[in-house]
Parts: sequence; structure tokens; C-alpha cells
Amino acid sequence: MVDSLQLLKLLLQEKKYPCFSDEEFTLMLESNNNDVYATASKLCLMKADGDKKVKVGPIEIEGPGSEYWINLSKDYEKKAEPKVVNGGAYKTSMRRSDGR
Repeated sequence: MVDSLQLLKLLLQEKKYPCFSDEEFTLMLESNNNDVYATASKLCLMKADGDKKVKVGPIEIEGPGSEYWINLSKDYEKKAEPKVVNGGAYKTSMRRSDGR
């Protein structure tokens, strides 16, 4: 079974395009209620804002570009857990007849 941290690294292609530390992943996961896809969506946007080239030691890796990360972010956002805005209650514009 893959844990949240491993799945997040896989979704963000960290082996190919390293950008974040394990501590940063953990903090972002916690700030997104451990929703891996919501976290991946936000981190993809952060990668889109980064450099197109990543330097790891003496090796320089060409990145896929910001459009790729933005599109990936949109895909992950769709897969994120839906947010319940009003606690699941039905919202109506009708008023109660007893005035409450």
C-alpha cells in the first residue's frame, strides 16, 4: 500500500523533476487536511511558477514548462475531495411560516 507522501511524490514526478523536501510535502499535506489530490494541485501550481531548468549537482534537467504543471493541477483539483460548503444542508430562499 502506498502512503500519502509516496503518492504525492509520484503525482508530482519528484524523481524526474525534484523540487520539494519531505518536510515541505508533510506540511502541505497537513495544511490541506491530508487530501493528496488537493495538495498535489497546489504544489503543481508552485512548480509552474518555478524555473524551467532544475539543477541537481552537476546535472541540469529541462523542465516541462508551466503549462504542463497548470494542466496537471487542474486534473488533480477535479480529483480532490469535494468541499462541503454549508454542512450538507439544503439552502432555500423561502422563509419559515412561523417567522423564525
